[in-house]
Amino acid sequence: MIQIHLALQEYMKNGRNPAITVKVKLSLQDIAEVVASYHGITVEFMKQPSNQRKIVLPRQQATYAMRSKGYWLEPIADFFHQHHATTINSLKSVQNSMDTDPEYRKQIDDILCNLSKSKHDTTATN
Repeated sequence: MIQIHLALQEYMKNGRNPAITVKVKLSLQDIAEVVASYHGITVEFMKQPSNQRKIVLPRQQATYAMRSKGYWLEPIADFFHQHHATTINSLKSVQNSMDTDPEYRKQIDDILCNLSKSKHDTTATN
């Protein structure tokens, strides 16, 4: 098995200077901030244990965005101080709304686009 650092050393000996690319993963807080900003609220407001639509909708969309960025259910649930079953229901609710409401789907697409433009979700090259 070839070790990466040895292969990289050998590659650099031959006069090549490879660009090393690193993908920085957005944190749960970063994702929540982008979604909260989109809705004109704060992350703290979104984390409130409330069933009011003005809180639930952004929280569900943030949950969906977090999952789409590769986070597991348990950390997402912990972030919002919820049970993982609530997180599953949020994901199902967002998917159902996206399937039936084109305007809602556009909101999700806009949020995901904003996440990809986020300063935290960039590729660094050395």
